[in-house]
Amino acid sequence: MVNLKVSTLILALCGLGVRAAAAAQEGPENQELSILDLARDGTVTKSGTFNVTYKHSLPEPNRSDSFEVDGVTFYRFPEDAYVDPGYWEERNISVPAVNGSSLDRRQSSITSCEPCKCSYNQQVSYEWQSQNWNTIVGNTHQLSDSLCPPGSISKTYTKSWSYSLSVQGGPDLGIGASVLKTFGIGGGFSYTWGNAVATAYGVAWTTPGQQHPFIETFRPNIYVVNGIARATYRDHYYNNKVCSVSDWSHINLHLPLVNKDNNDCQNSDSSCGADGTYDSCFFIGKYATLQCPGRNLGPTPVGRECPNYLYPSPYNKND
Repeated sequence: MVNLKVSTLILALCGLGVRAAAAAQEGPENQELSILDLARDGTVTKSGTFNVTYKHSLPEPNRSDSFEVDGVTFYRFPEDAYVDPGYWEERNISVPAVNGSSLDRRQSSITSCEPCKCSYNQQVSYEWQSQNWNTIVGNTHQLSDSLCPPGSISKTYTKSWSYSLSVQGGPDLGIGASVLKTFGIGGGFSYTWGNAVATAYGVAWTTPGQQHPFIETFRPNIYVVNGIARATYRDHYYNNKVCSVSDWSHINLHLPLVNKDNNDCQNSDSSCGADGTYDSCFFIGKYATLQCPGRNLGPTPVGRECPNYLYPSPYNKND
């Protein structure tokens, strides 16, 4: 029977193992990873769709009357366009308070401003509609140097990663974490806008006759959301009269899942323990012989072999 002893915190280490030969692949002790690389070829564990129905909508803008801000095209609404206040409420879009209720033209020392005529009166809001989501178990990453058993691995790497947002179609609205986290896109999952960190994990291997070199590994859990967003300009001097709107932008968002949800994890400078699967795997074939020379490696640990992408070129598990 395989005897694999795992603990999330090593209080004492046996020190019985032998570090693999220098030819072993050395990973950096502290490394920032791309969440897109982590998710590539991952396994979908859960999925769902969002069905949102609203009572109120914006009127159609005038497509022949447009202007551009930071590379994003906005289309103005006709002067008589009306937006029900319920539009903002049911989408939970914050509307700044307005002093007074008059729509009379306001005067400035420079010019007289009619509704939606002065750019410095206009404020932008963002609307988000989620379409579908997935949780993914990402690919395997190495968290330690190799060790020729028996023994315990005493040194682990630290890997970290953050969220990623990509525009799949439509304008790039330049939406950042400060806007995204107001949309309530969590779906009940614990995630972070800062860094998810995988570290502080230990493993021991003492099965008699089993001499293949082994490493600590981690597979992260990732939350993927697809949705559409657009930006709207309103004139806050005129009771937040709607002025213009952008086209819809199709957005793909990858968020790191973490062990627990708290206020600290919602900040962009947060550093939270990554949620995922801690494990170990064995190198086999010529690469294993190179790491642990002069040993009888014993039977191949079927089902526990390291994936090919963890082997340095030109080696692989099929050698």
